[in-house]
Amino acid sequence: MPKPAALVRLEDELARRPKELTQAKAQGKRILGYFCSYIPEELVWASGLIPVRLCRRGDNQAATIGRSFLTTNSCPFACSCVGLKKQGRDPYFKLVDLVADAPACLQMRRVFEVWERYFGVKVILLSFPRKFYLPEASEYFARMLEPFTRELSDYSRIPVTPERLSRAVELYNHIRRRQQRLYSLLREDPPPITWRDVFRIIHAGFVLDREMYRDILDELLEEILPQPHTNRPPQARLLLAGSIMAPGDEKLFNILGELDAEPVMDELCTGSRGTWGQVDAPNEGSLARHYLTNIPCSSLPYPRLEDDPRHAHISRLIKDYRIQGVIYHTLHFCDAYNFKVQHLHNLLSSYSIPLLHLNSDYSMADAGQIRTRVEAFLEIIQDRSA
Repeated sequence: MPKPAALVRLEDELARRPKELTQAKAQGKRILGYFCSYIPEELVWASGLIPVRLCRRGDNQAATIGRSFLTTNSCPFACSCVGLKKQGRDPYFKLVDLVADAPACLQMRRVFEVWERYFGVKVILLSFPRKFYLPEASEYFARMLEPFTRELSDYSRIPVTPERLSRAVELYNHIRRRQQRLYSLLREDPPPITWRDVFRIIHAGFVLDREMYRDILDELLEEILPQPHTNRPPQARLLLAGSIMAPGDEKLFNILGELDAEPVMDELCTGSRGTWGQVDAPNEGSLARHYLTNIPCSSLPYPRLEDDPRHAHISRLIKDYRIQGVIYHTLHFCDAYNFKVQHLHNLLSSYSIPLLHLNSDYSMADAGQIRTRVEAFLEIIQDRSA
């Protein structure tokens, strides 16, 4: 099946994007980088800054460099975020003028300290309520968005007016609706697009001009919806969950592809998690409610397992996407996600759904072992489906 023209255009725009950002900087525009999906990007866009999510898979060399600034038992992603900045080769890490974040992950909080102290990068931290589930949390977060917005405007010298914020909310709501439409297509058997393509499309939205990205999403859906479904059904209907999987982190995906084990859905902060819901009004209160009531990161503690919103969300995904097995991928030293494996196992046991926990890093040393474990996991699913 030929690749959709809109997907080809998306890849071409991604190849051109670093040069476009370089030209934008030469024209006086400023680029704001961020790591965590809890940053309300609507405010960044409305302030006239160019938002770029600094979410890139590192390698052993970058992680080793990062550990010299952090610790040897820091997660590979945090270490790579430092190492990639130190190396200065990645265009997005190199081009950003400042970074902003609402660090739900405590390891990433240290990354910002390093960026500011050792690399001289201006950092804007957005105070985030860890007790996100309390009624007072939205009020607190909305108050914190006010000084955050002022800092953005002071840096860009463009005020966030009601008109600009309204345009931003409309733009991002549109993008989320289109992303959700793509994910909804994965419920079909076979789907008109693969999960891996959807995942890469989501990643493209981290760096591309957002209005261009919106238009490409519209074109893509117009192109693929009328087409007959020619993709092969996956070997098993898998849900992928766990630690952050940054663009370029292809080890597990390649193994799954070799075994014809394409996932049909994910529960990842770099995938579907940021696509749910809409901002109901262009103001700080609505933005705060949207970002706090979205599917929570596992690094945020929730006191009651019986009504944990993340578990409730996974339960819905299991039903809606007819999930037969869950692959839970964690990075080494990602305690927030590693500590909750047993809780997820207990939840899945109630549905008689098997769980495969893979704990890894960015090296290829354990690729053979992972492949063997995935093969055995697929056999378990097949036996249960027989």
